[in-house]
Amino acid sequence: MVGLVIRRTSILMLSILLLLPFINPIQVAAPDLIQLDEHLPININGNANFQMIAETEEWVGTGTEESPIVITSLNISSESYGIKISNVDLYFRIEDCLITKNKTSEHSQFGILLENCTRASIESCVIVEHEFGICLADADGAVVKRTEIYDSFFGVFANWSSNVRLLSLDIVMCKIGVRLNHTVYAYIDQTIIDHCEYAGIEGICDSGTLLRHNSIIGSEVGITWAANTDWVIEESMIWSCENGLVAYHTNGGFLIESWIKDCSILGIVLGSLSYNISITGNLFGPNNTQNALDDGEANWWYDEYSQLGNYWSDYSGDGPYTIPGSAGSVDLYAASLEEAPNREDETTAETTNTTDNPFSDQILMIAVVAAIVILLASMAMFRSRVT
Repeated sequence: MVGLVIRRTSILMLSILLLLPFINPIQVAAPDLIQLDEHLPININGNANFQMIAETEEWVGTGTEESPIVITSLNISSESYGIKISNVDLYFRIEDCLITKNKTSEHSQFGILLENCTRASIESCVIVEHEFGICLADADGAVVKRTEIYDSFFGVFANWSSNVRLLSLDIVMCKIGVRLNHTVYAYIDQTIIDHCEYAGIEGICDSGTLLRHNSIIGSEVGITWAANTDWVIEESMIWSCENGLVAYHTNGGFLIESWIKDCSILGIVLGSLSYNISITGNLFGPNNTQNALDDGEANWWYDEYSQLGNYWSDYSGDGPYTIPGSAGSVDLYAASLEEAPNREDETTAETTNTTDNPFSDQILMIAVVAAIVILLASMAMFRSRVT
């Protein structure tokens, strides 16, 4: 998939450098890409319209739970939206589709837009260059899994939706990876958010959000909570951001067994009116300015019952660890980072299984071939300058 190619570039380049003496460039052939059906953008409104279009397109499925309508294997170049489905309560699935921006248009609004759809699933798609890669508006119970979103403003935007599940996604080089806006019980698991400029995940006025086994890399803020309640972040990793986790006006939350490191400013910030937040079993640091700041109130940096605190890169090893900030918080059971269990395996999202995507291997092969060509050309230029 596109983002996987980006993340693998350095490894591929090193491997190619090592293998270059053994490669005969004449033998390198362009891969045989899987042929997706080129298709115009799709606009569906209502059950009857969906069933009529499904019959015309010969999409399989009847719209029941046992037989969802399946939109599959399409290559859509969009000017405004790739796939837009509104006011549908049939069961349906969008899978194995490639949706890109029309090169002649300045802005493509939506890769996939679902509004007032209650039984939707998106699987194994690739979406490139949109304002909203995927927008779920009043889309209760929507599931998005094994999908790649690249170079969009919002990777996924969930608005006024409940029980949305985002599973095994790769969201790469967007502005904001995931925006949860007035959602209830959103669940994000095994997702990699890679170098999304402003934020990896933003939650605004959400309740019951659960994040597990996610990795967020290289954003201004890894995770931002604003007016959120009853959230949980568990066994996740945030690193190489400016600030790792920032929470304001939040009531109730848990940060458990996660790792925040290599942030250029602060690891975790609990801002004003953030209270009743429990932070235990986490690894903090090293972070550049400081590991934590607590300007909230009544937050707990240790668990009295289990006598478990957190692991700190700057802990002196003597007595409680004082959390900077106006709250006057302490970690009574602090330990040094050297004493921490190995969290890297359990806190890092697994790489998306690219075999589920119909064109991931071919895209990866193109990257390999392109890298070889670039390297060979560079070497030729270098030799010509030397001679």
